[in-house]
Amino acid sequence: MHIGIHILRNYPYTCLNRDGSGEVKQVTFGGSRRTRISSQCKSYWIRKEVGDYIKDTSSYDSVRTKHVVGMLFDKLDFIADIDERQSWAELAVKALFDSEIKGKKKVEDEDVLTNYLVATSPVELDFIANLIKTDVDNNEIHKNPKAFSKFHKKALKDKSYITLDIALHGRMLASASHSMIRGAASRAHSISTHQITLEHDYFSAIDDYKQEHKIPGAGHVDSQSATSSCFYESSSINYKKLIENLGGNEELAKKLIVDYLRPLLLITPRAKSGSMNGNVLPSFVMITMTENITPMLSNAFVKAIYGNDIVEESVERLISFFEDEVIEGAGYDCNSFVWAEKRIKFDTKSIKRVDGIDGLQKALKESL
Repeated sequence: MHIGIHILRNYPYTCLNRDGSGEVKQVTFGGSRRTRISSQCKSYWIRKEVGDYIKDTSSYDSVRTKHVVGMLFDKLDFIADIDERQSWAELAVKALFDSEIKGKKKVEDEDVLTNYLVATSPVELDFIANLIKTDVDNNEIHKNPKAFSKFHKKALKDKSYITLDIALHGRMLASASHSMIRGAASRAHSISTHQITLEHDYFSAIDDYKQEHKIPGAGHVDSQSATSSCFYESSSINYKKLIENLGGNEELAKKLIVDYLRPLLLITPRAKSGSMNGNVLPSFVMITMTENITPMLSNAFVKAIYGNDIVEESVERLISFFEDEVIEGAGYDCNSFVWAEKRIKFDTKSIKRVDGIDGLQKALKESL
């Protein structure tokens, strides 16, 4: 089963995601210029703030870091000798993530790094630490990382230590196939449903000392690009693959994915939030359930939306494209449900309307 999550979200004047030059990210789509938010940006903020919405985040959390040796080192406090503790941490990291260790200093100096970012989690590091404790208690010595990996091959196939973020988004380790995880989720870059007009906010900061002493001139002068846009956001989840990545635990997969829906819908990028607050609710959310891979619906907006109510026209275009092209045209058999702002009226042939995020979660749970 494949779960498609399609969101329309209308932002006020904001700068949510910037390119290398500090400008609002843009893309040309359907012959017109659109605003863009990268999928990595959205994923980062969900990972950072998921704890604000879910009390027990141990099954969700992950971290991407080059300091994985130091993190594992801190969990090996049952090894008294510091040098031995560091050796075990480096051995396990090399074995599981096939990463060279850079830096010749002690791990306590925070200079012992892997040569690339490793996606891991506190739960996974606890699991690895327990493997090492078993070896230490049994006086098991491994000659090299390969020997460690081979010795624990059966335990590492369990995957009960994999958290939702890694199960969804995967872990790419080309040289360590035993630890590589192909993600169950796919998230597209968000694009505006309409052509954008990029504005530049000229601003200045007052120097209080200069003002008090009647010295002319500002303390700081600069400008920042920003725009107001209605974005189409699209994510899809391969439910069967998610269960596989979570070690075959279907009940856990169902619980995690239903709980995860709320932060997915409510968390927004926080760039420039001190002066351009973009913390807005979705205007429209449609969830589709199908046995086939869910297609993106971005081509509903190949022709840029233009009108007095961008959001309502975007909703009409999205539903029309979905029902005419996906269900009737491509022959998809979909179970679909929608939550939308109460002011938004739309006609639908096959989509069930529900109330709020609670209604979406209930419908999703019943459909899994």
